[in-house]
Amino acid sequence: MGDPAGIGPEVVLKAIAEEDIRRACVPVVIGDAQLLAHTARTLDLQSGYDIIRSGEPIPEQLSEPIIFHLDNINGVIEPGIESAAAGKAAASYIEAAVELCRRICDGFCCCESAHCFNLNARVVS
Repeated sequence: MGDPAGIGPEVVLKAIAEEDIRRACVPVVIGDAQLLAHTARTLDLQSGYDIIRSGEPIPEQLSEPIIFHLDNINGVIEPGIESAAAGKAAASYIEAAVELCRRICDGFCCCESAHCFNLNARVVS
């Protein structure tokens, strides 16, 4: 999702609504579900994606985008305003994306290389 105070939430929501993206993969958005829902309402974008909370398993087969909700925004996030809370949340999304990629790779291949598998899910943070 990127910086929760930046354009990331809007860009991600617009991207996963595109048919070209959904034909190519099933997006897994890593971020804050509440902030994404608020952004969707504010900008009249599609929302209502299934939410998987941190610590819950991601289903092996996905047919629709999901939000991997970290619930890690501590403090007030104001759009366009830099803050330590926003920076820390964005860093956590990257760390979660790396961890999910490691789990996926460990489950589908026997090497350390991220390019050794072909999945119908892509991780978007």
